[in-house]
Amino acid sequence: MKTLFIIPICILFLQINSFAQVSACNENFSSADKDQIVSKISGQTVVCDFVMNGSEKYEVAPMPGINEYIWTVPEGVVIVEGQGSNSVQIQIDNNFTGGEIILNASGSGMKATLSKTINLLPNAPVFNNVKSFAQAGQTAVFSVEDNGETFTWEAPKGSEIISGQGTAEVKIQFGKNFSGGFVAVSANNNCGLSLMSQTFVSNLTSEPSNSNGIESILAQTNNSIK
Repeated sequence: MKTLFIIPICILFLQINSFAQVSACNENFSSADKDQIVSKISGQTVVCDFVMNGSEKYEVAPMPGINEYIWTVPEGVVIVEGQGSNSVQIQIDNNFTGGEIILNASGSGMKATLSKTINLLPNAPVFNNVKSFAQAGQTAVFSVEDNGETFTWEAPKGSEIISGQGTAEVKIQFGKNFSGGFVAVSANNNCGLSLMSQTFVSNLTSEPSNSNGIESILAQTNNSIK
């Protein structure tokens, strides 16, 4: 007679976009269950506007089989309601400088650990459009995603911002002394400046016949420059 051994399977999921790591062990774990247990914490990432100004909500969708939710918050953050449930209300005071909200959830032989980073400063701006080359006398429009902040722009040497400083869209005039350089932008809120984002613009004396190919080579956008 053959003996059948059943080995519990432990599966580890990594959800990069939400900075959430979820692990689950269950002897009767179906593929449908695996999709349902992977979750993320919803709520504001930039919390400058909530310091000493009411409470903010963070939550996860109910996960099948999970019945215990333990939340941990960074220094300067207090849970005012909801500990033990899938949703909490928090308050933020002047001691907060940044950190992670962490949720440890368990039940039915499964465990899940989720985290969400929250900061006072805005995220580095993300460019909507990039112009990778320009000639003397030309003007070009540059814009970034607008999340309600104000923006500080810097034009490369030999060019100048002629409109839009402080907004999510600027127009830049390239002069005769322009030889190439970075267009840079930072987001601002009441707590300070974000990391800088920048894109390189090259000076071309004449537009190339294959401009799309040139643009793909010259466009050098970096959204996490300090």
